Amino acid sequence: MPAMRSLVLALSAVALMGCKKQPKPDDDPPPVGSAKTTGHASFRMHGSDGSGATPGSDTTQASGSDGSGSGSAEDDGGKPAYRDEEGHVHGPGGPVFMGESTNCDATRDHCLRKSVWFAAGNIEHGRQFRAVPAFVFEKAWYTWRGEPIDAGAKLYKTKIVGKAPLSVGQPVIYFSSENDDTKWVDSEYESLTTSRWEAGVIESVSGDNVRISSWGDVPKDTIRVITATKSQ
Repeated sequence: MPAMRSLVLALSAVALMGCKKQPKPDDDPPPVGSAKTTGHASFRMHGSDGSGATPGSDTTQASGSDGSGSGSAEDDGGKPAYRDEEGHVHGPGGPVFMGESTNCDATRDHCLRKSVWFAAGNIEHGRQFRAVPAFVFEKAWYTWRGEPIDAGAKLYKTKIVGKAPLSVGQPVIYFSSENDDTKWVDSEYESLTTSRWEAGVIESVSGDNVRISSWGDVPKDTIRVITATKSQ
């Protein structure tokens, strides 16, 4: 009898195990690209291209932009102005090309970047001013060597004169020729850092030559006309 009872108990245990509910398989995983995930924060990109930007919106903004557009990455198709790990300030548009190239004449916009303004004093007849290529960063102005521009300077946005008419009394920025052999510099770095940019007032115009008050005659293709002015 004890042997029979043990056999009955063993058979009962086997039957119970066979009737035990099997674990429910996991839910099907969410489809690829679904916003729903398990165990992780989930979100959806706003832009259809996965960039987080709404199509058609402008998400590029220059660091330290003053709202004028100067110093922004859009101006020069590259990175905005920035401060490196050593604290040096660099202009917008990425590294400046220092190697020699063709002459920085008017056909190449004098090798200037779109974000360039010129810092100078008040441009007045009978006086001459040095003009310094400059850019804005964190609401302050710097030369393309990364040196701060003195407070109180006037800033001038320019473009090449092209076929635009010039008039007596008009303030302009121009590139001075040191001698006949070096009318132009031949690198972007030289154009952005040279001391040969000047500011003056037109005294007379004759063909391709323009006379600058307190300076003399300069070729018309060295001149940049002023399109905007602001104070620092």
